[in-house]
Amino acid sequence: KVTVIEPGPEARQKAQEALIAAKEGEVIEFAEGTFDLEMTLSLEDTPGITIRGRGMDKTILNFANQSAGAGGEGVKVAAGCDGFTIEDLTVRDTKADGIKVQGIKGATFRRVLVEWSRGPHPDNGAYGVYPVLTEDVLVEHCKVTDCSDAGVYVGQSKNVIVRNNTTERNVMGIEIENTTGADVY
Repeated sequence: KVTVIEPGPEARQKAQEALIAAKEGEVIEFAEGTFDLEMTLSLEDTPGITIRGRGMDKTILNFANQSAGAGGEGVKVAAGCDGFTIEDLTVRDTKADGIKVQGIKGATFRRVLVEWSRGPHPDNGAYGVYPVLTEDVLVEHCKVTDCSDAGVYVGQSKNVIVRNNTTERNVMGIEIENTTGADVY
């Protein structure tokens, strides 16, 4: 099943409701356009979900007006979401990390841009692409700019491939920490 979310004032609510109601193997697809989102999009306890857009330059999840106390990440994926994929979109101007995936097996980040539009700044989010405590991770063809720490940070994980990515104007480009079986090229 594919659920398509269109831009508009109800987009965040519709997207979050789709993520809550999603069943294993479903796709939440953001149409072409800019989505102004005031809160973190979160997913937990549902395996095999794909979040995708229509292209890095075509689907933009904009968190510039994220509310205080509404989560700081753009997209946050928690335990129970094994086999998660996010692809073909931009995450922009989050208060904290761009995309955080924690405690799952099987996480794919593909053709994702995470950026902060004001350029390098200490108040930008620390990490753009951030799998932590994960196993079987693939990060490919992603671009991250202007983080206050690492563009791609992988920590406390196993079996990781980070390939063909671009990181610019971050404090650190790619950081792999306390991880076994990591291949970065």
